[in-house]
Amino acid sequence: MASELERIELLEDIVETGIALARESDTEALLERIVTAARRLTKAEAGTLYERDGENLKFSIVQNDPMLARYGKEELRRIFQDQVLPLDDSSLAGSVAFGKRQAPIVNIADAYALGAGDGSGFNREIDLKTGYVTCSVLAVPVLDTDDDVLGVLELINPRNEDGAIVPFDPDYELPVRWLAAQAATALRNRRLSQDPSLTDPLTELPNQRYLMRRLADEVERHQRFGHPVATIFIDLDGFDRLNEQLGRQAGDDVLRGLGKRLLKHSRPFTIATRWGDDTFAAILPNTPKVKALAYARRIKRIIDGEPFGTDPLTSSLAVVCVPDDVQSVDAVIRAAERALLDTKARGGNAIAVL
Repeated sequence: MASELERIELLEDIVETGIALARESDTEALLERIVTAARRLTKAEAGTLYERDGENLKFSIVQNDPMLARYGKEELRRIFQDQVLPLDDSSLAGSVAFGKRQAPIVNIADAYALGAGDGSGFNREIDLKTGYVTCSVLAVPVLDTDDDVLGVLELINPRNEDGAIVPFDPDYELPVRWLAAQAATALRNRRLSQDPSLTDPLTELPNQRYLMRRLADEVERHQRFGHPVATIFIDLDGFDRLNEQLGRQAGDDVLRGLGKRLLKHSRPFTIATRWGDDTFAAILPNTPKVKALAYARRIKRIIDGEPFGTDPLTSSLAVVCVPDDVQSVDAVIRAAERALLDTKARGGNAIAVL
């Protein structure tokens, strides 16, 4: 078991990893970071992120220091690019995905001690093909919020300070599960972003359907892990007047410009969307109320004063936070829409905070 000092160092590593992941917007780079972080935390010499493809697992991210030294990057990629594992107990990763509710984590000290062909879940094929020797294995499922399997994060052969292969410390299981949850978010977001029905054609931002799905995910994450989530609704004041004065084309240009500004002035993990008409919304995962309010003030400063017909452009915003203000997705939407209506009725150009 890890010592108290090692536990403190582990916590520091988790915090640093969370900060690094929050800054990464490219999905493939993010997945690489997750596997790298898991290996660094556990001192594993190899790690694989499997992604579910129908009833199989494909090798999405493969990191293996001994095999990389032996074969090189391109050959290593070629070895695994067409490999798949079925979702059954013929492999450790497959058994984790197949039986996630019965055995959500595999942590074994010697894969070969399990035997072969006896339903124990160890597949020797890759070792036989490459000459690599798998010993200690830690594997956790990558689960969507409704417990659907998106993939598996598997780590192999941690080494101690003397370079000897040792078993995985059980204290690493929880942080590896946390990293697997980050991988699930990245995989889910990539799938959603590839769905044209979830994109607003004018601004090319995600649309209202996408926001509702992601907000449900983030509220579920809060219920599981206690992470706060903030939602900011942004409404342009006097937008109907702009359309009447200058025409719809000018209004569309304003909306496109606002969409670009939201993306430019938001962090990579902020989910900026077009809610509808002249209303936008942003989800800020893992963000407390004080930081959400700071974001709202920054966005309002960016919007206000932009050319808007003969008048300066102003905006009305509503900040709604889970768990400080409400506890459910429906409550977030109701509270935000009510706050915007009340603010607009008083003349707009303000930030409503519950």
